[in-house]
Amino acid sequence: PKLRQAWDVLSVTELQLDHDQEAADAAEKALALGSTDQPMLMARWQAYRNLKDDAKAAEALKDLQKVGSQTEEAKKSHNEGVALLNNKDYAGAIAKFQEALKLDPNLADAQLGLATAALDSGDNAEAAKAAQAVLKADPKNQAAIRIYYNASLALGDKAKLVDALLSLA
Repeated sequence: PKLRQAWDVLSVTELQLDHDQEAADAAEKALALGSTDQPMLMARWQAYRNLKDDAKAAEALKDLQKVGSQTEEAKKSHNEGVALLNNKDYAGAIAKFQEALKLDPNLADAQLGLATAALDSGDNAEAAKAAQAVLKADPKNQAAIRIYYNASLALGDKAKLVDALLSLA
């Protein structure tokens, strides 16, 4: 019941099945769990429009527009972070990835970029934490598993290392 991504997908699926109330309910649960998923926000808006609930449709449209502009800004910050990372400016890259995540906490690429920059800079604790955040949403993300493993190895954290080895297997 606390898996944000499941509520995101459920809201879109319910809308496709013409279950407007169920789509709206699933979208509201996703929002309560912190989702900023664009397809879910679109499904929420469309569901309220189909239900002829003008007040909630207007609110949903505002949320959709707000998140859309935040996501675009987050992607810009992410791209700046990638450029800094490529130039080996790890502190600058970390700052840009953190900025992107403040704008859009669900931007997985920024979370992975943060993990990479932190690992490259030697901040293994931050790298492990960021990699874990990626793995929470995508347990099979190979890049995050490798970063988590390498950071745990460098930290000498046996519990995390065993967890990372199991993920690699």
